[in-house]
Amino acid sequence: MYSIGKNYIINNTSMQKNHAKNQRWVVFSLQKNLFALPAHSVQTMVEMPMVTQLPHMPSYGRGAINLRGQIIPVLDLRLRLGLPTLADEMNGLLAQREQDHRNWLSALEQSARDGTEFKLTTDPHKCAFGKWYDTYTHENLVIASLLLKFDKPHKAIHAVAEKVKHLEHSGDTAGAQALISATKNRELSELIALFAELKKCFAEEKREIAIVVTGSEKLYALAVDSIESVGQLAEESTQDIEQIAIELREKELVTSIAKHEKSEKLILVLEPVKIFKNTY
Repeated sequence: MYSIGKNYIINNTSMQKNHAKNQRWVVFSLQKNLFALPAHSVQTMVEMPMVTQLPHMPSYGRGAINLRGQIIPVLDLRLRLGLPTLADEMNGLLAQREQDHRNWLSALEQSARDGTEFKLTTDPHKCAFGKWYDTYTHENLVIASLLLKFDKPHKAIHAVAEKVKHLEHSGDTAGAQALISATKNRELSELIALFAELKKCFAEEKREIAIVVTGSEKLYALAVDSIESVGQLAEESTQDIEQIAIELREKELVTSIAKHEKSEKLILVLEPVKIFKNTY
């Protein structure tokens, strides 16, 4: 019997006997997509241990982990499927949100200088970062505490638009420009520093799961974002497979599409043999 994370137990012996009749699947997430692997091929799932880098690995190879005395190669399944890494995705998101606010203040400055209408949102809850910030939660207390620090400078930046508008109506163009400049030096600088700290925290925190899978008579650990469930899937269908998998560079790794047995979410079904083909 093999443990899966903290919440799931797999009995490989009983599953192999019932494989044809009652196939079970390990469902996991990568980016915003759900994927599945046949549970009979999965040996265990654990929080990603420390990875030691190795030479001569493929581009999607991370290195190796020591799991209960076994040295197991680690493959980044995001990279294997042509998706950005988890770190790259988060860094990209935060970098874009930081740039949004640089651009926002530059647009406000240009508007005040030219005397034109400022058309970007002044509501901190309606900009792209605000929408993400209002809905994003994190279990890590350090990151959760850091996120709280964004609230004050972020709201202050958006609030400056109304103050600038009031100064312009009063004919104080110099005062409006001075206020924008001060906001860049204070609140924007504070926000930029917080984004840098948040990127560092995300890089240091390892939330990935290692799914240890049997492939070509050898064990491999696949790095995934999170485990969704272990169970049966609804009847498989290849309908719209090209449309669903369009963002994947390695589409041939997806064998079919299924639905979760307890929801209507679409799941991309992977075949382990294809994942590990030409790996070593």
